[in-house]
Amino acid sequence: MPESAKGLLTRPEKWNASTHIPNKLSTPCSRFRVGDGSPTFIPTDSNTLATNIFQARCEITADHILNPINLLVSPGSEFMVVLAAGGCKEREPHMYYYSLKSLRDGSGEFPPDRTMDIPLADIAYGAGIDQERKLVFIGSPNRLKSYYWGMVDNSGNGRKPPELLPTHTFCTTRFAGPITILPAGRLIRAGRGFAGVWNLDSQPTHGPEGTDIIGEQMDPEYLDTWRDEDADIELSEGSNPDTIIAFEDSKFKPSLWHTHPDPSKSAVMLAATDAGGMGEATYYCRTLDLENGGWVITRYLGNGGIVQAFSNHCQ
Repeated sequence: MPESAKGLLTRPEKWNASTHIPNKLSTPCSRFRVGDGSPTFIPTDSNTLATNIFQARCEITADHILNPINLLVSPGSEFMVVLAAGGCKEREPHMYYYSLKSLRDGSGEFPPDRTMDIPLADIAYGAGIDQERKLVFIGSPNRLKSYYWGMVDNSGNGRKPPELLPTHTFCTTRFAGPITILPAGRLIRAGRGFAGVWNLDSQPTHGPEGTDIIGEQMDPEYLDTWRDEDADIELSEGSNPDTIIAFEDSKFKPSLWHTHPDPSKSAVMLAATDAGGMGEATYYCRTLDLENGGWVITRYLGNGGIVQAFSNHCQ
């Protein structure tokens, strides 16, 4: 850096008891300007998330949980779910869930969780959230279940989320891949060369108590499961897809996908495969248009390994 430029820069003051901080949770790694003409930010109830960023709030909470598999936060940042594997041999599907709305109460405390055993025959790896209908989707390879997370809690548990209501069960024998929800309440789950589509508003439900059987009732004697003999497994076979989307590439089997960041392309998915899914030692990354027959819009080159996550930004 030129010496002339160094004179224009000033180091931030050391963090001490007199350092200006806008909130008790503001990280010591941050510095805030005061009285130099910087714009004033006024926190309100409608911009709580922006307030957290503007004030550089940071807090780390540690807790003991079972072996985590997947984590998902609703688009409106109201609900978070963590899938895990439990039991002595980690064969029991388990779920932790949190109501994130309580983060806005000003207490600065991370909300407590509620836990539940998932009544599926296998470990659940797939997850999705429908913010509009307040549904969380949890899927093992053969079945996919939904739970309603908008129940009113009259138990007096305060910030703890209410119990979930079992709502749907879907038969996904041929669709064991990732999950997404398209506009107009269409649930999509991928398989090899195609994806199943369920119209949520016309699907049968488990009823007001969450106990009705959906589809055929399976015989527990013939369940293919590694779970313990006394495991509580719900026996609905589930509803079949309303329609099927055939991909342009009949061998394409997404192992991971993510909604395109452009709001005008809500049915376009950034999709990746692992080598085993395609039956060859090649890793594919593409954009799929689910509204138009699963056509490939773009092919991305250069990734020489398994794609584990997508991060994107659209202005």
